[in-house]
Amino acid sequence: MDELVHMESEYATLRELYEIAPDDADVLGAIEKLGDMAHRAKFITLFREPADENGAFLFIQAGAGGTEAQDWAQMMSRMHAGPNGTGSQPKLSKNTKAIQPE
Repeated sequence: MDELVHMESEYATLRELYEIAPDDADVLGAIEKLGDMAHRAKFITLFREPADENGAFLFIQAGAGGTEAQDWAQMMSRMHAGPNGTGSQPKLSKNTKAIQPE
């Protein structure tokens, strides 16, 4: 919590300095550093619950949308597998193919 209070104070100071000298390299560098700190703080606050380290179930269903919906579902499945299969390696429990009309 102290870090958030510090960042808020730093933001107010940098805002005033930027209004005075918008082209100052030191001010711009400090603004970038504060942005990085804020990004890290946001990420930390998103994942702070005890169950955040647990796995999850993801169901992807094409529904009654035809072949386009099936293509979309396959793309979503590949996306969650990660690039070149290097993602979290989901366990596929059931995969059904639609019957193509003749």
